[in-house]
Amino acid sequence: MCILQLLTYFSIIFFDYTQFPDNLKPGTDAKIKHELATIESTLEHFLDQFKKKTIQEIRQYRDNIPYLENKSSRQIISEILTNKTLPDQLDSELIKAINFLFREIDVVELDPEKDIIDKLFPDQEMITFEEFQKALATITGDIIMNRDKNSIRIKLKMDMSHT
Repeated sequence: MCILQLLTYFSIIFFDYTQFPDNLKPGTDAKIKHELATIESTLEHFLDQFKKKTIQEIRQYRDNIPYLENKSSRQIISEILTNKTLPDQLDSELIKAINFLFREIDVVELDPEKDIIDKLFPDQEMITFEEFQKALATITGDIIMNRDKNSIRIKLKMDMSHT
């Protein structure tokens, strides 16, 4: 059912409910239809602008696609970018994927030697389990210091000279 039909249906219910007079002036019906058509056109314009802006924003945040929660979310967003249009149905899964995509991601790059091995084994080759736990807590604390845990993504810094 198009917007014009919905608005026409609503106006019939509203006018019946409010006991709109039977003796309308000539041309009133045409004026109502014209106003409803104008409203429909305006709503369609807003919808088009919304879709265009959403796709632009998705394109700007496309670097966050790999950090989405699951393969399904990544696929939904990739399809939008490929098709350059939003699906006709905006379901909760799509909205959730878009919301996660728009989150600011804080990528923390760890140097395997400096940030992990040197902190786990500072002076010795062997450590106790308790020392291991403390070292992991220190590494974790360094990573989350002054950051939102939910937006952190951790990756290893790769030394490109060995590849």
